[in-house]
Amino acid sequence: MPTACLYIDANVFIAMVERSGRESEALIDLFRAGRRQDRISFVTSELSIAEVLVKPLRDRDESLTELYLQWIGPSAGVEPQPVDRETLISAADLRAASPALKLPDTIHLATAMRCRCSSALTFDKRWSAAAPLLKECRLIEPEGDALTELAAELSQ
Repeated sequence: MPTACLYIDANVFIAMVERSGRESEALIDLFRAGRRQDRISFVTSELSIAEVLVKPLRDRDESLTELYLQWIGPSAGVEPQPVDRETLISAADLRAASPALKLPDTIHLATAMRCRCSSALTFDKRWSAAAPLLKECRLIEPEGDALTELAAELSQ
């Protein structure tokens, strides 16, 4: 039974799938370790599916489209959460309190809070504007040693 909930922003999936290098490898390792240990529950908003598919659909890249659909779903260990009325009301509340955030950002953050995620991974620096409102969910930029530290922390 998972003991930690980790929210994944759409830009993290893009980094993992379309980039190469240390960060991409560290993200993939984090996902693999979490699935192997069954200690981490990975969640994202269904909104992530729409966000990550724009470029592959524009480029008519069917293999990349399929890869994203494989990564974002229960078979990959990532549970996409619905964008429901409760989430939208929470998102509006976050947007009212942090006008620097865009509506998609607040939908992601509201989803993370609704799922009681202990951490949220994002490359979006705007999310820090909402950090004081997130209660127990801390924001993590998956850069540098942050992923290594997170993997070690979650595996304890």
